[in-house]
Amino acid sequence: MPIYYYKPKFFSQSTKPVDVYDDDDNAVFKIARYHKSNWDKFRVYDQEHFSVYDSSNNEIAYSEQKTRFSRPKWEVRFGQSLDDSLTFTNMSTFTKHNYEFDYEGKSFELRKTLGSTINYLYVDGSEFASVTYGSKLLSFNNPTVYIEIEDESHIPTEALICIVQTYNGVGK
Repeated sequence: MPIYYYKPKFFSQSTKPVDVYDDDDNAVFKIARYHKSNWDKFRVYDQEHFSVYDSSNNEIAYSEQKTRFSRPKWEVRFGQSLDDSLTFTNMSTFTKHNYEFDYEGKSFELRKTLGSTINYLYVDGSEFASVTYGSKLLSFNNPTVYIEIEDESHIPTEALICIVQTYNGVGK
C-alpha cells in the first residue's frame, strides 16, 4: 500500500514547486500552483490551477478551474500527452465537503466530514484511498499531507495527487 506525502508552502499563492515523497523518502513528484495570466496573481478570489511534474520536471498532470460560482468545477488532465481528462465538481453541503468525478466508467468521491483531519476517496461506494493532515493546532506551518492508496488500479497516482492538491487549494 503506497504512501505519498508532501508539505504545502506556507503562502498559499506561492508558485514554487513542492516535492512529493514516496514511503522510501524519494522525491517522485512535484506540485506547483500556476497562474494562467499575470492578472490571476492580483485577483481578490483564488483561481486554483495546479500542475504535477515527474522527477525529470515533465508536466504529467494539471488542474484548471473552469467555473467559480454555484458548483465550482475543475478540469484535470493527465496521461500520455495529457490526453486523459476528468471533471472534478464541488458537491458540498453545510456539514460535508464532497467532490465528485467520473473516470473510465467509475464514480469517484472525495469526502470529508466537518472537523475531521482525514479525507476519504471512494470508488463506486468503497474506500480506496485516504488523505490525512498533520495537526494544525498551535502551528504556523501548513500540515504535512499524507496520501495512502490501498488500490492504485482505479486512477493514475499523478491524477490523484493533482486532485488532492486542488481540493486542498480550495479550502478543506
